[in-house]
Amino acid sequence: SNVAALAILGKFNNPLWLKTYNCEEVGLKIQYIVHSALDVIEEKVKPKKKVPSQMFLRDLYATEEFVVYGYCTNTNIKLILVLRDTSNAREQEITQFFQRFHAIYVETAINPFYDLQTSIESPSFERKIEERLNMNAL
Repeated sequence: SNVAALAILGKFNNPLWLKTYNCEEVGLKIQYIVHSALDVIEEKVKPKKKVPSQMFLRDLYATEEFVVYGYCTNTNIKLILVLRDTSNAREQEITQFFQRFHAIYVETAINPFYDLQTSIESPSFERKIEERLNMNAL
């Protein structure tokens, strides 16, 4: 898989979930990339008074090794996808992945025992994400 990392950030930009895949840059580098993506998302979303029900923000920026994509929900939850630069993923595949990623998050968020402002620690959530990554050709 060309996925280097996935992240979910809350409405106050608090990290809810971050997972790296086959990536030596586990620590600060991926955290920095995700944090930098927030600035780009804020700029893209800010001028609009009303955020659509869901928004695929396309590629936010690229580094030497990675391309970063973003998706913002109407409740201001940010989903971040970090792909290795070698990925040949098409925009349609990435959009479909984000829609499913969002749906998996919603399934977790509607659980009455989950506090929306806390980190996600659900084995079911992790399993569904893994299944989705195995199905997608990102």
